[in-house]
Amino acid sequence: MNLRREQALTVTAWLALTAAAVWAGVELYPYWLQFACLIAAAASLRMALHTLRHHIGRVSPGRRFGGGRAVIRLKQPATGENPDRVTQNLTAALDPPPSVLEISLTGIRTLGTDDAQVLFTVLRTAHERGVPVLVTHANSHVRTALHSMGLDRFFSYPDDRPRSKEHRGEQL
Repeated sequence: MNLRREQALTVTAWLALTAAAVWAGVELYPYWLQFACLIAAAASLRMALHTLRHHIGRVSPGRRFGGGRAVIRLKQPATGENPDRVTQNLTAALDPPPSVLEISLTGIRTLGTDDAQVLFTVLRTAHERGVPVLVTHANSHVRTALHSMGLDRFFSYPDDRPRSKEHRGEQL
């Protein structure tokens, strides 16, 4: 069963449970029971929305722009089971190799170990294919973490000067 179908079934089940809880909350007489059913309905609706959000919006697929530039937006941190999928999506943007890979860190407030592993893998793959990488929208916390790990030697920020030749030739 593919991911979308499995996700649709899960969301449908949560929404059915929400509808049943709302119905019970309206039909049952004791107020405390109505209140309990409406709380259950709210929890079920939250789970349905969480199921949708869990699979949507982590990574925007790479979009190609003029000159072969690929832009990818990380909207949420890579956590749990997500890092492998995020890594696959990011490295897929390198096929065929673009002239530049731009990674937007819009939704990343701090850099966790999973995020660092994803970026390391993508930077290594881009380096192996000779694709320069630009990192945009990285806040000061993320920039500091990238610098302390030494990963900032393998990409540029748009407001930085171009890296010297010896930095571009380093091995990951």
